Amino acid sequence: MHRNRPKNFNKFIFTLTVQTDSSTVETFALKIENWNYFLIFLNSYSSKTREELKSDARRLAKQYSDSSDKSTRGYAQVLLKYMSVHNIKGVSLYKAKDKEYQSWNKLSLDIDKNILTEKPCL
Repeated sequence: MHRNRPKNFNKFIFTLTVQTDSSTVETFALKIENWNYFLIFLNSYSSKTREELKSDARRLAKQYSDSSDKSTRGYAQVLLKYMSVHNIKGVSLYKAKDKEYQSWNKLSLDIDKNILTEKPCL
């Protein structure tokens, strides 16, 4: 807490910058959208055994390797599907549209059609 005010965890993000080829770099962000839902995920995750965590990692790695789309878009699609299937809520995935990080798209997945969509952030 800062000066007796609780932190607003909805402002926290984790960014990942990926070099996709010799001249292309893409940046993604995971943002906490709902702290209460995210806390449920954290508590569930922290209670898993080492074997369960390894199993989850292998399952996700297999889904990545089985994906026909090896681009970052394909990996984002696999990640969002994994999050949906495992009921991971409270966090969203974004992709930077420019190198200055001034413009972002929110990525979402239509589970029924398995289609990744990008919606501009206002």
